[in-house]
Amino acid sequence: MISIHTLITNDKDIRHLASAIVYQFQRNRWVIFVTTDDTDILSRQEELFEIFALQCSNPQWANDFYRELTRLKPPIEYYREKENYSETQKEFGEIIKKTLNITLIE
Repeated sequence: MISIHTLITNDKDIRHLASAIVYQFQRNRWVIFVTTDDTDILSRQEELFEIFALQCSNPQWANDFYRELTRLKPPIEYYREKENYSETQKEFGEIIKKTLNITLIE
């Protein structure tokens, strides 16, 4: 939740997004966080995917994102294959390792 706080300020949004991220990495299956919140979440859609590999979408585009994501490797492998991790991505990788015992960054 601490990592998400750098992008999102609403505590309820942070809890919901963190829950989706945990579920995604525990199950190693893509999650699409569907919302109509343009102000706080969808406006940060690209950053949320870049840092946390969490795809956020408005309801009308969720199926399109699902088709795109299912063409990719599962989330853990997808994240591991990234290169040139940003400091925020490295921090997120450490948090996932500590909290879920999943290594995202080798």
